[in-house]
Amino acid sequence: MAKYTLKQLETVKEYFDKGLFIECEGVIYKKCKERYNFTEENIQYKIAVKKIMNYIKDGTWRYKKEKDIAKIKEIIIDQFNKKLIILKNDWLYRRYETTHQRGYKNFWITIDGVEYRTFAHRIIYYLYKGIWDENRVINHLDGVKDNNKIENLELISQFENILHSIITLEMPVHPQDLDGYYKKKFNLTDEQSEIFNEIVRATYESTEKVEFKKKLEEKSLRYINFKVLII
Repeated sequence: MAKYTLKQLETVKEYFDKGLFIECEGVIYKKCKERYNFTEENIQYKIAVKKIMNYIKDGTWRYKKEKDIAKIKEIIIDQFNKKLIILKNDWLYRRYETTHQRGYKNFWITIDGVEYRTFAHRIIYYLYKGIWDENRVINHLDGVKDNNKIENLELISQFENILHSIITLEMPVHPQDLDGYYKKKFNLTDEQSEIFNEIVRATYESTEKVEFKKKLEEKSLRYINFKVLII
């Protein structure tokens, strides 16, 4: 897996400009070929895109030669209602994403035989803002990691992102754990460490203790699941 450079980013933007990929409400979609391939209940289907488009638009299904037409229609409408497929630029697009173990959406692309992967929110921010900064992070303002609408994304420093994670309880920290561990873990300066400790105490004091305990338990469960994944 290779690292993005300006050259690859320009290629990605070109693909979006040409409509091979699109972004819609914070979700990335890929243009389908002449046939839409999908698997349901271990059965693989290959349906002509124009046939699907006509059915979504006006309910007509031409050339009824497929088996289980009623079931296929039901699947198509269900996928359309769930926005797994959408109509855009007078063509059919399918949702193009996988979910990272940390909850973020992935984006991957192959250029000249080389695969490039990153988080979808970084690509979306780049498409709208034209900024790609490896030294800063894209923060989700509402704390929801798969809400990649551009209005929910902001470019901030790693330290600001850490503070945001504490305030939103994505990374709950109990004041009794302020023993220097986090200063070392995040390589904080003395000034940053003081701010970090203040935010931790203020967040703890302003949060209902039942909710805080629940978030700590969720944090522990995420850690356990992560350890299972890497063993």
